[in-house]
Amino acid sequence: GNDNFFGKGEVGRRECNWIATNSWNIGTKAGVEKKYELCGEFLSLAADFYDVKIDGEEEGNNVMVCKSLVLAVSAMIAAEKEKKVAMLDAERKKAIEMLDKAGKL
Repeated sequence: GNDNFFGKGEVGRRECNWIATNSWNIGTKAGVEKKYELCGEFLSLAADFYDVKIDGEEEGNNVMVCKSLVLAVSAMIAAEKEKKVAMLDAERKKAIEMLDKAGKL
């Protein structure tokens, strides 16, 4: 599980947070550079890592999960607009699921 991969206790939390923060930083930098597809992928990845529970915690960093999900969907929409090609059904479904998850937090 997560404890085996990241480690336990404070070390595990720091390792996981390091990956989440780097994903967030790369995603936001890609967004500033108008590389929206890359931005969306990294922010989605950040949301996944911010949601990891170490040592049986009840919840991850819900604020950052929510921010990451909303910005990831925004990047997906920006990429769609920039390419002037409609999102595929699978991408649309993923975006809806991400927003639904953010709404439940």
